[in-house]
Amino acid sequence: MVELSISDIRRELWRAQPSSEASGETSSPLLGQMFHETAAELLGDDKSNQWQAALDQETIADAHSLNEHIYEKLLGPRLTSRQASLNEAGEQVLGLWKATSEFSQWIATLLNAAFHAGRIQFDKVTRQWTGDPLCLPEQVLTWDVFEPGWQAPVRVSGIADSLWKNPATGRWCVVEYKLGRGAREVDLAQVCLYHEMLIASGLADENGAVALIAFKPEREEVFFSSSELHVVKAGLRQLIGRLAGVTNGVVPPNRTATVREPAESSLTAQRLVQTYAQYGVHIILIGEPILGPSFIRYGIMPAKGVRVGEIRRLQDELQVHLNLATPPMIHTDRGRLVIDVQRENPEPVLFSSIVGQLPKRDSLHGSARIPLGVDLIGGLHGADLSQNSCPHLLVAGTAGAGKSEWLRSALAGLLLMNTPQTLQLVLIDPKRSAFNGLESSPYVYRHWGLLHPADRPIAEVLDVLIEEMNNRNLLFQQMGVDDLTAYVALTRQPLPRIILFCDEYFDLIAEKRTRPEIESRIARIGAKGRSSGIHLVIATQFPKAEVVTTTIKANLSGRVCLRMTDARQSQVVLGQSGGERLLGKGDLLFQDIGEPKRLQAPYLPEPDRKQIFTHASLTEPRP
Repeated sequence: MVELSISDIRRELWRAQPSSEASGETSSPLLGQMFHETAAELLGDDKSNQWQAALDQETIADAHSLNEHIYEKLLGPRLTSRQASLNEAGEQVLGLWKATSEFSQWIATLLNAAFHAGRIQFDKVTRQWTGDPLCLPEQVLTWDVFEPGWQAPVRVSGIADSLWKNPATGRWCVVEYKLGRGAREVDLAQVCLYHEMLIASGLADENGAVALIAFKPEREEVFFSSSELHVVKAGLRQLIGRLAGVTNGVVPPNRTATVREPAESSLTAQRLVQTYAQYGVHIILIGEPILGPSFIRYGIMPAKGVRVGEIRRLQDELQVHLNLATPPMIHTDRGRLVIDVQRENPEPVLFSSIVGQLPKRDSLHGSARIPLGVDLIGGLHGADLSQNSCPHLLVAGTAGAGKSEWLRSALAGLLLMNTPQTLQLVLIDPKRSAFNGLESSPYVYRHWGLLHPADRPIAEVLDVLIEEMNNRNLLFQQMGVDDLTAYVALTRQPLPRIILFCDEYFDLIAEKRTRPEIESRIARIGAKGRSSGIHLVIATQFPKAEVVTTTIKANLSGRVCLRMTDARQSQVVLGQSGGERLLGKGDLLFQDIGEPKRLQAPYLPEPDRKQIFTHASLTEPRP
């Protein structure tokens, strides 16, 4: 069976749209993700965040109270944490807040209808709501498709934003939350997919309607009839067959991957299913396991009646039963639930193997794209510092996690993609060991060499960057351009990006006297540095709340999380647990928008590092 996700199909549908329509899917990816996360938490299992914490019998229809709860508990903290990425998006943030208010009104109306229909009740003694479940947020759904002439069946999987029970009819329907204006054809196709999934799960019949709720920011509610859906489904099946590669007998590369250690993967798969069954939780393995450098990924599907939360809660039990050094990571990937189990014999990813995936050197614009790591199929992922979503990076990892090695490979990638005219580096090296070899490099800003707090006050270094930032922004204003990219495009003259790398931030703020002045300067660069082409990559081995403060997190929106000591450190860096279950040696989670992506950082051996740091090439200079 070939695996596809709804995300795969939706991306293909968007590619087929005219450019004028394809540009309007959401107000922005970051704000769209915030909206979805807020809705999921409001309707989720955490009692301190869900709607029940805000509404009682007297206020069940009070959208204002619900709105206040959303801002205080859910949306407000998210806006604060991504302050640096939103400095230039005031109008879009206002649109998000209007959409959230519309969402509150819609939820309050549905809850009030359910209350008066007797489907939910409020216990005045316990102050708790009881009754039928009205909403199942983030539900995993599947649809198995097989047409005459296909070489294999296809399983389409996805996670619906929520399933809502109609208060009047008691029927379940899929509700997708859309922030911004999309293409009706794409939305209709996605609704068709969910309708088939509901039918397959027994929650709907062929004649049921499906709702699409959009917030643009005003609420727009559309119900698609079964006749509308029927017309679209035939073409949708053809698209699925083509994407899965089952119509011509050739499965496209990277759609599925077969593990190279069948004995190990098969035994682990059996033990996974058996362990869950011992605790009364039944799962179904879907697709082939995928072999990564350090772990094997298994796609799973909850059996009927099993909640995703039940599967996640048994990670410690899995560690014991599978005899693992670290609990497996259970998360979603491309719309399906997966379990990552560490390999007995991990394989390193050499930096030389990813050089071919780096953009070629551009002597005019250069590149602000920092290589992060590779995914399970060897694809290189990067963080583009020129974009609003990730202008600066916070890098964290405990001893042995691979933090310094990651910084070196990131620097090496930048050197291969830039000339000294497009890139200048500020290197803060408190341990005097991370960036050796770059002391006399022409890429080093003002020939400062490697900076150490004992030799030069770092606040003075940051002041120089702030002055440069202000001068550039004034120049851009005079030229009538918004940022460095536009300035270079207009003048056709390179102006180097300046990227500051700091190997251990904790050493900069060890003295309480210097902490406020360092932190305030980082905040200024974090807030205004992107447009001027000045960026921060700040690393620490001690990601504690007193080190990585709210101010630091608000201004360093991109996160590279290597192995953490415990879940509290992971919470500081990512806002959630997971970092403590990484395997070390470059196994990382990267987060900018949405859920963290798990990647493997490439390893840069010392001979290659010396070659690149000295000559900005791995062998011969790149074209």
